[in-house]
Amino acid sequence: MSPSEFIDLVRQTSPELPPNDLLDLINDPEFRYSVCRELNKSVGTTDRALGRHLLQLDIDSLRGESSGMTDELRLSALLLYKIGNVEDAPLLWEAKTVNFDTVCGLDIQLLVGAGVDETIAYLRDLGDEQSLGAVSYIEGCRATGDFNHLDTYAGQWDKYFSN
Repeated sequence: MSPSEFIDLVRQTSPELPPNDLLDLINDPEFRYSVCRELNKSVGTTDRALGRHLLQLDIDSLRGESSGMTDELRLSALLLYKIGNVEDAPLLWEAKTVNFDTVCGLDIQLLVGAGVDETIAYLRDLGDEQSLGAVSYIEGCRATGDFNHLDTYAGQWDKYFSN
């Protein structure tokens, strides 16, 4: 099955995830990466459940590792950034904080696809320790200008991954 055929089948069950026998195909890291690359070309709000599932798989594959940053993690996080649902910020923060390399290598911009102010407000309302830690980090990054070019952010990664 091709990545685009897989995406078409998953979209037929949206907004829910498809049955496990279909989802099992993305347990293969190479196929998962191909699906992420293909999905990034046309991702929409109906792909949110799949995007969250892909990101969780990538988080789980790095959990417990003392180091490691992957293009797979970056691509699946980019999906959620493009969808721009503020409720994905905690999962994206979890991805950012999996290990030392993800803290350094996964861009903070990926957390704010719904907007910087909207993301801060949402995380502040959640009020848990992780969310407030993310708020503090985002506010520090905003102060240094890290969000000055969000209008072109996703396009830079699209160019990188299209090669």
